[in-house]
Amino acid sequence: MHNKIIPIIFGGLGNQLFIYSANRNLSLVTGSDLLLDSLSGFKYDNYQRFYQLDHFNISANKAKTKQLLYPFPRLQRKVLCKINSSRDFINRNYIIQNGIDYDERFLKIKPRGTTFIEGYWQSENYFIQNENIIRNDLQFKTQPNQSNQSLAEKIKSQNSVAVHFRFFDHPNTLSQNNAPLNYYKNAIDYIANKINHPHFFIFSDKPDLANNFMKDFSHPYTLVTHNILEQDAVFDLWLMTHCKHFVIANSTFSWWGGWLSQSKNKIIISPSFKATGTTTAWNFKGLIPSSWIVI
Repeated sequence: MHNKIIPIIFGGLGNQLFIYSANRNLSLVTGSDLLLDSLSGFKYDNYQRFYQLDHFNISANKAKTKQLLYPFPRLQRKVLCKINSSRDFINRNYIIQNGIDYDERFLKIKPRGTTFIEGYWQSENYFIQNENIIRNDLQFKTQPNQSNQSLAEKIKSQNSVAVHFRFFDHPNTLSQNNAPLNYYKNAIDYIANKINHPHFFIFSDKPDLANNFMKDFSHPYTLVTHNILEQDAVFDLWLMTHCKHFVIANSTFSWWGGWLSQSKNKIIISPSFKATGTTTAWNFKGLIPSSWIVI
């Protein structure tokens, strides 16, 4: 009988991609079966988020209810955590990420029987050794509608730059969660000085606010507004991956837009500010690949 890894999938789409990729790599390295818990992580989600990995070329099976911590998941989790607290990290059968920084112990985990894994694992270091397999797994398999296909052709025909604005707070507040607007100004100026005739494609959870900022620039841009529903966000990500260069937000969503792009000589700019709060975490150890530009 093969050892089994069961990662708990939770959070938004960017987080789900990190969780999958890290655990997919671990399953390859250890020769373990990978079963995805697509249920537990969304049962008590305050933002009503949902499992979105069905849009991708992922072959791993979903864990069945009888393979999870049911019928008393919270109690069973508490008991397992107590039992595992006295074990070495790599030998536990219920593993919880300790902090947000890259933790090299993850790659040394030794699954025995069934191992549950809980955490974000937000670093390419957790899966870069099997990069080609991960990229193949994360090809999109859901067919975009005609509006998205038409926009993708426009993106591919130009020196396209994806710019992602993520507004955790209104920009007029003293926010410690948004990337500073000055970051976007500096990043856009940097790109404009590096490439010829850039056309900026603006992605945002609040397009009107992003548009107000972009009006101050003389650069041509297109505001992407038609994927407004949560279930359509994956198509914004799909569109991003067709862009040639990137100005990302402090968001794992646009992190993946940049990482998944196959553009040669792509420039990816990331905000330099550090956030460690409960609303957003950014610029911690291992998050930003070394080839990206931090401004």
